Amino acid sequence: MPMRFRGHLGCGPRGCHCQACLPSSAHPATLTNANDQPHAMIMNKLTSVFFFSLLSLFALVGAFPVRRDVWDPQILSPNSSTVWVVGQTYNVTWNTTDAPEHITNSIGRVVLATNGTEDYEHPLASNFSILLGSIPITVPDLEPGSDYAIVLFGDSGNFSPTFSVTSA
Repeated sequence: MPMRFRGHLGCGPRGCHCQACLPSSAHPATLTNANDQPHAMIMNKLTSVFFFSLLSLFALVGAFPVRRDVWDPQILSPNSSTVWVVGQTYNVTWNTTDAPEHITNSIGRVVLATNGTEDYEHPLASNFSILLGSIPITVPDLEPGSDYAIVLFGDSGNFSPTFSVTSA
């Protein structure tokens, strides 16, 4: 494309002789193409089209997230016939045979519940893989009773059947 020199905004009716307007030191913004468009404007259009296309691609990729499944594994132990003794260590176990490929939250946490109220402040175990299927816990100092349950958190919070705790 043939180039022509064009003066800048400060040029007067008689022309300008400043360094910016001299052909030997002309700036790219003052050069024009055959369509009389400044080269800087052409680059801005190309750059805008490029970035718009790139952002559109990112938006398209982000619109198709990986499918995540909420998984609610059955707690196998403790069960309704379980009796725990304060201070002893037991395994909390759950069924992992039907675990989905993409679990929403695979970091597990075990808390104790009494009368259906979870004790989130004092987890019995935390920061383990929910795919383990078992985690050892030590029974804290509790009042004896038959209304205890384990809640397994990770993907969801699911309760074990109620069981009993006795003192040592």
